[in-house]
Amino acid sequence: MVAALAALGYLPATGLWPLLMITLLQALALAPLAPLCDALVLAVATPHGAANRPGFDYGSVRGTGSDAFILGAPLST
Repeated sequence: MVAALAALGYLPATGLWPLLMITLLQALALAPLAPLCDALVLAVATPHGAANRPGFDYGSVRGTGSDAFILGAPLST
């Protein structure tokens, strides 16, 4: 929520310092999301013996996402 509200600060901002402050605020607000998402996905990926639910290989999912980012980033410029 903080990051979304901070994004609205880009509308009136002009110049280096206001843009830098808004970017830093967004970075601080979004920083905890990546490890939290990883922890949630790993909890689902782990096989659950009692529930008879198989897990899945999260490493291949994460690797494919990284490969797509590495290939897509230079192509987008």
